[in-house]
Formats: sequence, C-alpha cells, structure tokens
Amino acid sequence: MENKKIKTMENAGLIANILPVVALLPGLLNMKLSSGIQGAWGFINVILVVIGIVLTIVTVRMKSQKNIVNIVSICISVLWVLLLAGIVLVAVVANVK
Repeated sequence: MENKKIKTMENAGLIANILPVVALLPGLLNMKLSSGIQGAWGFINVILVVIGIVLTIVTVRMKSQKNIVNIVSICISVLWVLLLAGIVLVAVVANVK
C-alpha cells in the first residue's frame, strides 16, 4: 500500500513537471491568446512547478532508493526553478531605477 502511494506521488510529480511545456503549444500553432489567458496560463505553470518540486522532494526523502523517475523529475524541477529564478531576477533588475 505504501509503495503504491509513493509510486503515485512520483508519477504525479513527474507529470506536474512536464505539464508547463504545454504552454509552448500556442506559439508553435501560431495561436494568439488574450493577455488574461496568458496571465492565467503563467500562474498555472508556476503552481505546477511548485507542486512538482514539492512532490519530487517528498518522494525522494521518503524512499531509500532512487529510481529513474525520481532522477528525471529532480532534473526537470531544477531546470524549472532555475528558469523561474532567472525570470524573476531579470524582472527585478529591469525595474530597478
């Protein structure tokens, strides 16, 4: 039972880390989105990144052994966190007068 719960959390973390890539689809399909939809999509992406990193950390701390799902999920989470930190840093630097 416990192993199944951990496996479900691992998979949910990996899915939450992969879902922000869906934000690239409108650009690839040449779709124009309103600013409200773009803002909501960005907010959802940030929430998914936070959920993904939390689930990844929880499952890594719970399991004594590491598997490929955890390793891939950690790599994707670190990539997203670095990307978000870079965006925030650029926004802060651009708004400093």
